[in-house]
Amino acid sequence: MDGAPPRRKSTQADVTRTRTDASGAVVKSVRLTGELSVAFSSDTPRVRTIDGAYTETVLDGSQGTVTLSGIVRPSRDVCPWPTGGERGGGRH
Repeated sequence: MDGAPPRRKSTQADVTRTRTDASGAVVKSVRLTGELSVAFSSDTPRVRTIDGAYTETVLDGSQGTVTLSGIVRPSRDVCPWPTGGERGGGRH
């Protein structure tokens, strides 16, 4: 149907944030990469289900990962907090 809202959307990220000292030397750097997808229900109001994963890499090469799986978000008018799903991850 033309003009209908999307049933799914995805966002990819590859962002680096770097902090330097007065001499220009890098003192902190963090790179975030990953993808997030959102599926929209046909309910009124719409329910969103979020899945994805992000990896953080810091200057020393260590990494942390966060995985989102089946995070259910009702309309903000109904409830501003997730009502189901799992989040996992950690630094390694």
